Amino acid sequence: MIQAGDGTLAATHYTLGFVTNPPPATNRVDFWYDDSGRWLKLAFHARGHDVAYVLQGSSGASALVASPSGTETGLPAPERRD
Repeated sequence: MIQAGDGTLAATHYTLGFVTNPPPATNRVDFWYDDSGRWLKLAFHARGHDVAYVLQGSSGASALVASPSGTETGLPAPERRD
């Protein structure tokens, strides 16, 4: 369960791990999707800061970005490419 969209949603969590050069650069990215495959959240740690992109609203039209400074900025959601 995660906070995304208009409330608390059931989500499947995936973690992508990789080797970076130079270590310890970002080496893990976490993704969350709902049961229909809709993207809900992405999070990673970079340059000493936690960064998260979270679905905002029920339509999926935008994402909420938590910046290293702790402020939040609404950005358009990434375009879907089939």
